[in-house]
Amino acid sequence: MRRALKHLLLVAGLLLPASQALALDWFAWQSTDTLRWRSEGQYMHLATEKGGGVRVVKETPVDLWGLSAGDVILEADGKPVAHVADLVATLRAHGASPMPLKVRRNGSEQQVMLAAKARVDLLHEAPAAPPAPPALPAPPAPPGG
Repeated sequence: MRRALKHLLLVAGLLLPASQALALDWFAWQSTDTLRWRSEGQYMHLATEKGGGVRVVKETPVDLWGLSAGDVILEADGKPVAHVADLVATLRAHGASPMPLKVRRNGSEQQVMLAAKARVDLLHEAPAAPPAPPALPAPPAPPGG
């Protein structure tokens, strides 16, 4: 009986983080070649293209963040993108402003601006916190002490 209780508690401990993620309606899974992200009814699936670049496999709603299913991301912020990992690294290094992407769409290359919200959402990062106020100076030491 005691052993069964330990197993039950172990399973509950492992499932708790997953249940919290589902409760928040947020999910992301990433490898070197794939990124799948879902939040609040939005979905993005990116995969490394065999010939280089990152294909937008599926997105909901259509044209989420200016991208379309079938787009192949060739460059991000002026840097070549060969794998999903390259895109994620560039997103992390870029900062909070919209990021230019070169995509191949319907056989032609074009420039697309990836919305700043995409970076925060895909990387699941909170916006930068404002700087802390300066610390107050220490009171002077009492005389003779």
